[in-house]
Amino acid sequence: MKDQLRGTIANLPMVFTDQDQMDEEALRQNIRSYLQMGFTAIYLLGTSGELFNVSPEEYRRAVRIFVEEAGPDILKIVGCATPRLGEAVETVRWLADAGIDCALIVPPYFIPLSAGERISALRTIAQACPVLGIVHYNTDYAPGVRFQPEDYASMLDIPNFWGTKQGNMNQQSWEGLQQHSSSLRHLTLDDWMVRSMKLGGYGAFSLMTSLAPQFVLRWFEACEAQDWQKAEAMDQELDRFMDTLYWPLSRRGYTDVAVDKALIGCFGFLRSSDPRPPLKPMSAEDKKWAASQIEKEGYFESGA
Repeated sequence: MKDQLRGTIANLPMVFTDQDQMDEEALRQNIRSYLQMGFTAIYLLGTSGELFNVSPEEYRRAVRIFVEEAGPDILKIVGCATPRLGEAVETVRWLADAGIDCALIVPPYFIPLSAGERISALRTIAQACPVLGIVHYNTDYAPGVRFQPEDYASMLDIPNFWGTKQGNMNQQSWEGLQQHSSSLRHLTLDDWMVRSMKLGGYGAFSLMTSLAPQFVLRWFEACEAQDWQKAEAMDQELDRFMDTLYWPLSRRGYTDVAVDKALIGCFGFLRSSDPRPPLKPMSAEDKKWAASQIEKEGYFESGA
């Protein structure tokens, strides 16, 4: 399954009903929509999947639905982030037993850890469940969990440590990853996919899959074929979308989660909902503006 950790990894939003219950049918429908589009790797309970906002019972139920619907041939990745190391160990063991292939790990947070403590925690989690692939989410969302490129060199001896999801990438950091851990599968976010793949990357954990799946599949195909002129032109379309829609919405005081989920709903490929409290949902007025902007600008050749 490690070979499928490449390309555009499809993002599943968490959907809630008007009664604030997990919408199981919407989750099933969203998984089926990705399968019909031909995606071979999907991740659940990430940022717009509101990992931080579901109960333990909802977490387990969502995972079971994911396994049922995705089947054995899809690389199934699930987020795991907790302040307590013991809970992370228990969770990855449960995920493996449930039929998940890979866990996307944020090391224990709340008390910022030293570099040595972060590395030790990630090693403990990976070694606790050797049959489960482990990918580190190198994020700034939680305090003190971000690795430096050289930190990954100490993880290379762990067979089930497959790679990373890199947020907030820059050229210096990418060159460091290639210098210290080129044998790992490093993936970025959408904004750095083309640049990283020109320099040995494997693809992206992609929000854009939930907005414009056909566009994203063609985008990765252009990268894989090393048709950089086409890939960079498509990258410019992403920049246009971010500059004229995403960032203007973000500057209105919404979290990334609220913007992501509102736009998923506006584009219409997947089902979505407002985020749970305490996150502020996007106003009806701003959703209306976003929908009109999408229609006016025709982003990604009309999305799906």
